[in-house]
Amino acid sequence: MLVYNNTRANMSVLRQTTYIKDFEVEIAQAAAVANPVIGVVKDGVALDVRPVVSADRRFITMELRPTVLDLVLPIPTFTTTLGVGQPITLQLPRTTLRRCAPRSPCRTAARCCWAA
Repeated sequence: MLVYNNTRANMSVLRQTTYIKDFEVEIAQAAAVANPVIGVVKDGVALDVRPVVSADRRFITMELRPTVLDLVLPIPTFTTTLGVGQPITLQLPRTTLRRCAPRSPCRTAARCCWAA
């Protein structure tokens, strides 16, 4: 990733997981038909970066904003009935969001490493 001085850049690596979000119920000839409604939940990592070069060009201050979104697997389910016919199962995804905003000065020629 190429980032210019004092310019914000971001990248993300996300996984999309589909789940049964809801059901649309159609009633036809005294029978209820449940058509599933599909939802999408995302999880993964996003990184927001803003480098600032010092006036003497000896140091770079990196403003990093990592974000981690975790999906709890397996996706929890909830079973209910439509009043008529077979029971249906909905999925209720849960995610956890973690963010931090560390700042670390680095020498221009050196490599900077951050450990979790």
